[in-house]
Amino acid sequence: MSEKNLYDYRGLPPDLWRRPVRRSLGSAVGPAEAALEERGLPDFQDRSQPPPYHGEAIEIGKGFQGRAVTVGITPTLIQQSSYSWPYLLLNPSASTGLTTSGTVFAGVVAAAGNSFLTPIGVGNYLNGHLFLHVTAIVGQWDIYACIFDPVTLTWVDSQVIWGGVVGPAPIDLYANIGQFGLGTDFAIRWVPVLPGAMTFRVDYILKEGVGGSPGGLSLTVYIGANSGITVLSGFPILEGEHYTVILGENTELWGIAVVPVTIRVFEF
Repeated sequence: MSEKNLYDYRGLPPDLWRRPVRRSLGSAVGPAEAALEERGLPDFQDRSQPPPYHGEAIEIGKGFQGRAVTVGITPTLIQQSSYSWPYLLLNPSASTGLTTSGTVFAGVVAAAGNSFLTPIGVGNYLNGHLFLHVTAIVGQWDIYACIFDPVTLTWVDSQVIWGGVVGPAPIDLYANIGQFGLGTDFAIRWVPVLPGAMTFRVDYILKEGVGGSPGGLSLTVYIGANSGITVLSGFPILEGEHYTVILGENTELWGIAVVPVTIRVFEF
């Protein structure tokens, strides 16, 4: 394309225009650069002003790289900018759609008991599956699912998972509890219907992970321009969302969250 027709796009939208390559400050000025200067177009990376936007896209240079920042429950400095420049803030969702598994309880019991001291955080999952593995059993046992009430700080039975469990061992049972009894914390308790002892393990699978922390708390990050930011005054960035912000000259960006959240900061 000739210099005469370089910027003659005959009605093409701006995002289809040809983009000139910028030179660094102090580099030699050739005919093409001189022509750009005559047209009043920028031909160097001037960091006193943000780079140009092309519709909803933004120009990305070779230095485009994410930086992890953990925003805590007290105001945390996210970014300090000495000149006006755009930054992309990403609050990634690490749990959405994921599946996790583990053990609720494993041991030998000879009396009624529970796993209340070692509960499973289920606040960010929608469905649960349980497995009972008994390797030795005497007597008859009932096993209950329990849900935690965070208001009264008490445990309540949600359902009988396996009732009247008797030998001989080994015994392998499955239960699909779905969404029933999945609040913020999950545990089990066992009761001997007939006296005896039992060696067993209860495993779990949690599916359809949704946004939030294991304790069921929101992973929202609140941002503001000073260290006095609170969750009430800050601008919220929900889990899974991202925003491109332009920090002004000599401006600090602060953040705070209900639980520690690691976000990504990208500089263009």
